[in-house]
Amino acid sequence: MAAMSVLVINVDVFRVTCLVVDDNPVTKFALQLMVYPMFLFVLGVVWVIARKINRQLHLNTIFNLIGMLLLGFFISLTLTVLSPFQCMRSPCDFLSEVSNPVIACWTSGDHTSLIVISIVGALLFCVHLNLDRRRRSHIASRAPTASTGLAATASCLIALDRSGTTTGWYI
Repeated sequence: MAAMSVLVINVDVFRVTCLVVDDNPVTKFALQLMVYPMFLFVLGVVWVIARKINRQLHLNTIFNLIGMLLLGFFISLTLTVLSPFQCMRSPCDFLSEVSNPVIACWTSGDHTSLIVISIVGALLFCVHLNLDRRRRSHIASRAPTASTGLAATASCLIALDRSGTTTGWYI
């Protein structure tokens, strides 16, 4: 069960709340969104160390690993980023967040913070996907058999469409 919790980006598995001062849902959500950038940072450190010890580790290998991580965590990342927008009506007739029913939707300060972090995370997620698309397009111009990466932009728009928004902006 712990392996499945890692795939859905559940930070409680790693007991990181023991390291932070308070057990705040906003802090927990921010840590969930930072899992993928931490993986990218670790890959960057591995690449730098490999270069320092004269080990041949091509940058294309790192980009392939990033693509595999993104492929594996795409649905989890999308669901995590959009989770503050999922609210349910409680028996007491007020809206609360599905992932954390203690937080009242659209009326509490914690929910406002979660929405702001979620919007920033979604925008950065879309920018990352488009940067990956541009890198693939550059590779495609050199190798005609490579993918153009248009699926990244389409995936970003599909994620925005499933969130219930009527307009999707991306860079």
